Amino acid sequence: MFELDGIPPFNQDEERNAPQKVVELKQRIRAADAILLVTPEYNYGMPGVLKNAIDWASRPHGDNAWNGKPVAIMSAAMSMGGGIRAQYQLRQCFVFLNMDAVVQPEVAINKWASASTSRRT
Repeated sequence: MFELDGIPPFNQDEERNAPQKVVELKQRIRAADAILLVTPEYNYGMPGVLKNAIDWASRPHGDNAWNGKPVAIMSAAMSMGGGIRAQYQLRQCFVFLNMDAVVQPEVAINKWASASTSRRT
């Protein structure tokens, strides 16, 4: 497991001097046999911190840690779709980054509410 807390917004001006958290992320990706991305869906898409992590790990040009990695996705959302729009956005990234998408089984948990949202009245 690798938590994305602490991943800063991607900044191309800093890509050759990546923060330590990003260096660790890239090392962990390279050491993994495969990747399982588990994500919520916000506002019909993937969370910004996940997109930043994907961008950081693919840069600088020629140093794409994702290259050739098998990757599967699980998602959850409060909507009926269960995060399928976030999954679609992720799959678009996979094509460009040469990631090997595991397409079956599909896991999308709908009507999901975190502990903080379930306490609301």
